[in-house]
Amino acid sequence: MRIYTNSKLEEQRSHGREGFPFVVYSENYEDYQDGTIGIHWHEEFEFNLILSGEIEAQVDGRTYHLQAGDGIFFNSNALHMSYSVSPDQDVKQHSILFLPEFLAATNTSIYIKGVAPLICRKELSAYPLYSTIPEDAAILKLLNETSILDQYKDGRNDLAIHIKICIVWEMLQSIFAQAFDTKPSLGINSIHQERTKRMLSFIQEHYDEKIVVDDIAASADISRSECFRCFRTQVRNKPIEYLNEYRLAQAAKRLMATSKSISEIAQECGFDHQSYFGKQFKARYHMTPAAYRKQIQP
Repeated sequence: MRIYTNSKLEEQRSHGREGFPFVVYSENYEDYQDGTIGIHWHEEFEFNLILSGEIEAQVDGRTYHLQAGDGIFFNSNALHMSYSVSPDQDVKQHSILFLPEFLAATNTSIYIKGVAPLICRKELSAYPLYSTIPEDAAILKLLNETSILDQYKDGRNDLAIHIKICIVWEMLQSIFAQAFDTKPSLGINSIHQERTKRMLSFIQEHYDEKIVVDDIAASADISRSECFRCFRTQVRNKPIEYLNEYRLAQAAKRLMATSKSISEIAQECGFDHQSYFGKQFKARYHMTPAAYRKQIQP
């Protein structure tokens, strides 16, 4: 299982149903490769509720350690990822996503004064919710109740869900008002995030070509050192490591979906030498490309 994104790392999945842009996903980190929900962003607000195990969520250069009972809020358009830190445990979570306009129509004073300003606050790309903090615990309780209401997908609980989410939002607004000043700001982490989006988009568009770190840095109009800094704080990989990871993921998809030779696939995915491709593929997937293909094809 993986997150499917476009070249700009925007998740390519519709969340919710027509007329009700709200959804709850039950997720098990074991279903994701290496226990990692890959880096992506979307227009929806997102709350993660950790049901079991421990995770680390990474967004805007910050890492949040969360355990069962905790949660986290991701702002609209925030580039984020999360991964299990307890591989020997069953790590599960509920992910609650909804569009900003789920709270109120965009032409209303509620949206203009109470929703849009938060989207613009770059320092609020994420906010952790800890079960040991009373104010957070109250929000987590409401979110858990909401996830239970969403078990019925026939619309019978739509109003109750909307009411609870609005109460959650009001409580968050109160917390944010106390924790931050009223002026939106563009912090250095958000600058890193925007630059990283541009560089990852460049990699996804040009991974099949001969590109080096200087090319990646140039795509965001920054220096090599700043390029490495952005990748270190946002992605946890060096630029070329991420490039190779992406190339290998594309190669794995081709091995599953096509009958092309391994040498063809290696060339198409930016590897000049099949031997090097085979070595990198085995290090990543713990088997040769041929064995991988044989395993997943009848």
